[in-house]
Amino acid sequence: MIRNLTLAASLGLTLVVMLSGCGNNNAERSVQSNQMPETTRIVQQAEGQPRAVDYTVRFTANKKVTTEHDKSVEAVKNMMKRAKQGKVAGSEYGAQTGLFDDVEKDWGKPDTNESAGKGIYATYAKKHIVFGYNKGMQIFDVRSERPEVQSLTLSDVEKALGKPKEVRKSGKDTIYVYPAGEDYELKFVIPTPTKKQPNPHIHHISVYYPRGAVNLMQG
Repeated sequence: MIRNLTLAASLGLTLVVMLSGCGNNNAERSVQSNQMPETTRIVQQAEGQPRAVDYTVRFTANKKVTTEHDKSVEAVKNMMKRAKQGKVAGSEYGAQTGLFDDVEKDWGKPDTNESAGKGIYATYAKKHIVFGYNKGMQIFDVRSERPEVQSLTLSDVEKALGKPKEVRKSGKDTIYVYPAGEDYELKFVIPTPTKKQPNPHIHHISVYYPRGAVNLMQG
């Protein structure tokens, strides 16, 4: 009788140990599963474990591309914000409010200073900025060829601002004109798209004050 009780107790203890071990294994699996990246666990449920890493890498790469595009779109929107003040990045002197006399005092003599179109255009090559001004020295056009401008593309512009108010042709370039508040226009001068290059980069931008150009002959 005593031997039977001892045997039963031993079997019961063994069963408890086995169940405890199963519980620990299940707990470990649960912890490991919770520590996995969410994207990996989703892939395992859908496709199985062998391809989980591949799909996670692709997801990360696509997310990086999307982020870079969002930055470009935001850069174009910031150009529009400055244009509504008559300005471009890299210059505190804006169209309408700025005088070229003040630019020369601050920046020195321009690299070139010549008549073109409806005004006189002064180029500061190292700053990648060009000012157009009238006879009264009022700035009516501020152009930027800065590297951060030329890194953007036509699709970035349209994604950020939609379709332009007006499209003009100028030689091999196309000019996309957007209103920038009541006083200014923001122009994107871009090589005309082709089949080989359907999404060209911006050559330069222009923040233009039309009334300053109309009145340029007045003292």
